[in-house]
Amino acid sequence: MGLNQLRLVGLGLLLFVGTAEARLVDRVVAVVNDEVVTLSELQEMAAPQMGREQSISDPVQRVKFREQLLETVLDQLIGERLVAQEAARRNISIGEGDVDAHLNQVRTRQGWTQAQLESYLVSIGTNRETFRETVRGRLLQQRVVGMAVSSKVRISDKDLEDYYKEKRTAQSAEYEVEDAHLVLKLKPDNSPAEKAAVKQLATELLARARGGEDFTALVKQFSDGPGAANGGYLGRFRRGSLNAAMEDVLFQLQPGELGGPIETPYGVHVVRVIGRHSVEPEPFEKVKAQLRQELRQQLMAKEFKRWIADLKSKAFIELKL
Repeated sequence: MGLNQLRLVGLGLLLFVGTAEARLVDRVVAVVNDEVVTLSELQEMAAPQMGREQSISDPVQRVKFREQLLETVLDQLIGERLVAQEAARRNISIGEGDVDAHLNQVRTRQGWTQAQLESYLVSIGTNRETFRETVRGRLLQQRVVGMAVSSKVRISDKDLEDYYKEKRTAQSAEYEVEDAHLVLKLKPDNSPAEKAAVKQLATELLARARGGEDFTALVKQFSDGPGAANGGYLGRFRRGSLNAAMEDVLFQLQPGELGGPIETPYGVHVVRVIGRHSVEPEPFEKVKAQLRQELRQQLMAKEFKRWIADLKSKAFIELKL
């Protein structure tokens, strides 16, 4: 799938009215049966991963990364449309209470306060409203897939034992990073000069922290992010939990080291690694139920791909790139 026409996706599409007035409008990038996928949806979904583009120095590779990312995200959006259409056909819906319950489970499992949850959302480049819609989509997908393909998944005790051995091998080199951050918020309407000024301030604050000033005090004084009053503490995370650009820096730092500036869709971040924590495997019997759930999710994901491929083969899909 070529995406040359989306290389300037951030600029949108200009419609000129008369000779002096121009206004920014959205446009359709795909049609899925009788529904559309818009450019703004594609931009919004790709935004959390787009920050990695900043770390690619080669212009050709940067364009290639952007095209591949947009192609992947567009395919995901098409899949979401098909799932939503299938959900409507089956009269399946996800209410606000379902979303609230899931978010409460996330907070309880992580041991987060509401402020820490907000900080996490900032770190992955999203906000509460967007995250709620993402959660709603995932819950809807789980429910639809559960009805469509769950009967095809069977797991034996031997399967669980083999999966446990695989996990123990993988976890021998795995660790969690405990970190805090200072974030200077960027606004969509910031001019290039304003954006450069924010980056410059972040660079200066990083230099001050590296020069011996108290990082927590700098966070409390300058950070625009939730949790600033608590020193910007984010918590402990494994790979795959945070914004990709943040992870590229955090997992290269040693405890006590600072890094940045890192640009995400929310703003420009300066990060500090508090510690690294090894991941010790739990005894098999203690985690057996969890393993069954994880393995089931993996097998369900495989069945989901097959199911989605079948839906795509039967759907009317038109790309308007």
